[in-house]
Amino acid sequence: MSQNIRLKRSAVPGRVPTVDQVELGEIALNTYDGKLYLKQDNGTPSIVAVGETASLATSASFATSASYAISASSVPGMSAGTASNAISSSYALTASYTPGSGTSVTASYAATASSADNFTVRGTLTAQTIVAQTITSSTEYITGSTIFGSQLSNTHQFTGSIFATGSFTVGGTLIATNLSGSGAGLTDIGTIEKVFYVAEDGSDLNDGKSLSSPFRTIKAATIAASASRAANPGLPVYRQSIQVKSGYYSETAPITVPPNVAILGDDLRTVVVSPTTATSGSNLFLMNNGTYCWGLRLEGCKIDNLEDPRNGFFFAFAPSASIVTSPYVQNCSAIHTPADKFYTPLDSGSANPLIGNGPGGMIVDDSVLDGYSPLKSMIVDAYTQVAFNGIGICVRGRGYAQLVSFFTNFSRVGTYCIEGGHASLLNSNTTFGDFGLRAKGKRMLVKPDISAVSASIDTSGSLLVSANKSNIQTYMINKLVQSGSFSSTYVSGSGSQYASTIKDSGLLIDAIADDLLSPGAARTSQFISGLFKGQDTSSGSVYTLPIASGSTFTEGAISVIPQNVSNASGSLTGDFIKAWQYMKEYIVVDPSSNFSTLSTPARNKVGQLFDVLINTITAVVVNGAGKEYLEEFGSLITSTSHDFSYAGAGVNFLALPINQGGVGETNVALRIFEETGGRVFHTSGDETGDFYAGNDFIIRQATGTIEGRTFTKAITAQITPINLALETYS
Repeated sequence: MSQNIRLKRSAVPGRVPTVDQVELGEIALNTYDGKLYLKQDNGTPSIVAVGETASLATSASFATSASYAISASSVPGMSAGTASNAISSSYALTASYTPGSGTSVTASYAATASSADNFTVRGTLTAQTIVAQTITSSTEYITGSTIFGSQLSNTHQFTGSIFATGSFTVGGTLIATNLSGSGAGLTDIGTIEKVFYVAEDGSDLNDGKSLSSPFRTIKAATIAASASRAANPGLPVYRQSIQVKSGYYSETAPITVPPNVAILGDDLRTVVVSPTTATSGSNLFLMNNGTYCWGLRLEGCKIDNLEDPRNGFFFAFAPSASIVTSPYVQNCSAIHTPADKFYTPLDSGSANPLIGNGPGGMIVDDSVLDGYSPLKSMIVDAYTQVAFNGIGICVRGRGYAQLVSFFTNFSRVGTYCIEGGHASLLNSNTTFGDFGLRAKGKRMLVKPDISAVSASIDTSGSLLVSANKSNIQTYMINKLVQSGSFSSTYVSGSGSQYASTIKDSGLLIDAIADDLLSPGAARTSQFISGLFKGQDTSSGSVYTLPIASGSTFTEGAISVIPQNVSNASGSLTGDFIKAWQYMKEYIVVDPSSNFSTLSTPARNKVGQLFDVLINTITAVVVNGAGKEYLEEFGSLITSTSHDFSYAGAGVNFLALPINQGGVGETNVALRIFEETGGRVFHTSGDETGDFYAGNDFIIRQATGTIEGRTFTKAITAQITPINLALETYS
């Protein structure tokens, strides 16, 4: 006989199961009507409502009377009653139960779930198997708790949707107050806040998680976003946003925007952000990897130095940021038009001292970044600046900016590239102001000679190098601890240079592994070039190398290795070179026999890659030579479809033309300004309608003529052969 109890349920009023829905030995319970049904088959199957027929009623012959009562002494699990009547603890309430040595209770009349009117358990119900199958039902728990499984290996599957009212807790930790969505990424729901709110009527004592409890300052929101991420390490990359409602926000600069955080204002006319007066000389928003700003009106910053600026900009890089996704500024405006300066006398030759320094829109300064940052760039779209005597953007050193619809008005300089900075503009303008596009200075590029590197490809060799990264680094560190000029600084866990050495070597190993996947040495060459900076901002210029001997260069390269770090036994550069030699030894010589399967072509290529690195650094850094590896790069601005309207006329409303109430006149000599190696390439127009392709090709619309050296040379190139062909002899 079966030892299973099978139960089917329905909560539909008046619902009676059909003979096809209930098997013999099963019961069906209508929880709404309080009725119990079973299937009877005496030749003709039928459904019987238990307790309604005489044969199955709890009558005198089969009632739970004293002779067959399930008393306390005969409850399963407790001491049994008499052998003839009690239901002993050794038998479950199943249809096959026979109570002792007396008359057997057959399946049709036994005290089983299939013959009970109501089945109520007030204690613990224990059975080998309980199977619950419902026709239609719902279950409601008023109080209590439900536990599924007791081991981590237990799995519980739910088909269909889950609706949870109340909190959702895992491992004793509250992770959500409700659940919704498709279920994708369910394990991370609620572990990190995605949106924070800032409003003029908010308070920095709020949590900022809703519009009913917003922060008062953007800075408080960025701190909360950063703390939320820090409290949940190891998560996948999350994008967070800070929603700023209309209002005026006086912020203590700087505000460090955490990676992958967007600051979104209602719009650029109603959200006004400015630094406090005491912090107006600082950079306001310090941008990290993947950050974004939209819909802000910016006021109040003040540039520190109009010729050599570093601070007083609305946007700048965060110190030590590593950029793989450029910070992005879109649909913002920067305004500085103080009424008391509308018509103050101008003096462009002295940087307009009576006007004073205005704000900076953005500075792209690579010197503040992590030295290993892959990118050193920012992106702009639709950024308008009306700022007396300010700077639209300054790009320094190895910095790069890509700008679309970048508009500057009344600026001291619209776009300013220094020390090799590079800016690319499209559909932008410089209206009024002094300098339009200004490029100043240059820097040294280091280009390794990779012509001798093998073009062989070895996929398995690449995988082998990558798999042994930690082994290569351990070998290198152990050797440096024994022989490095600064041996104690490489000790794992306590050495001051251990972490940076591991980072440097890890990037080099990745580069070599990548170069085994393609011809040539692109990644290793990029790594070598990255060991030289665009600027030396140290107080003692400890990174700038001497001008390469035997060259005509005017500047030296700038190393990432400080040149005053040395002692009696050697220099830090010497330790760098030793580290690379040890890494090469571990792979090529293979003292640990981890590279026995590396092919000969791959082994040779790895040796060549290390040799290029060691030879380049030895020549340029150690020997102060290597002119064959060096190339000057002048600051560069390229602009397509640029508009110069009254550029060079001045930095306040005196620059307006006479028909607009001013006395300004365009100064063509200032709108394109190239100094000490800086370069500007452009196609542009101005208020006269004239079109410029560079500085030497001009289409004068008013006269319908073409001017410029480029045009003259082109005409000469065409006419001269004709003249020669027509020339006659006397």
